[in-house]
Amino acid sequence: MKKFIPAWYVIYTKAKQENKVANQLSEEGTAYLLPKEKVVCQWHDREKITDRPLFPSYIFVLIEDIATFYRVKSIEGVCMFVKFGNEFATISENVINNIRLITCNGSNLSIFSGTLSLGQKITIANGPLCGLKGEIHKVSNRKVVCVRVNLLNRVIFADIPSISLILT
Repeated sequence: MKKFIPAWYVIYTKAKQENKVANQLSEEGTAYLLPKEKVVCQWHDREKITDRPLFPSYIFVLIEDIATFYRVKSIEGVCMFVKFGNEFATISENVINNIRLITCNGSNLSIFSGTLSLGQKITIANGPLCGLKGEIHKVSNRKVVCVRVNLLNRVIFADIPSISLILT
């Protein structure tokens, strides 16, 4: 690592090890974000609502010093820190706050991992997602606000009433 910068970094975990890694991060007092979505699982005799990671195998970790960086890297279940070229991927505090806001307050969340054509830019005027910027995308004749998390090549959809939107 050339020059350490305190920031939110992205770690890639072994498959289905996100909760185990998150527990270890919590035990050592390292701030992290593991956004989850509620999913209905169907068995032959019943249904059960479970939490599933919104970004499978990825956890956002706040690394404030180089010692924490190496400690996190050595946690069982962590494969590597995500890199782009020679640089470690960092996430802005604003994106982290938007992900928290959506996962805590959003309803009817779904994830789309492809790319979208650009639509009308909007700002949400009221409600739990007030202040977020996004774009209108038509899905099943509904207006859906798209908040992009470009780093992971994912787009989060949240159903927002059209009266709550301000076109920009």
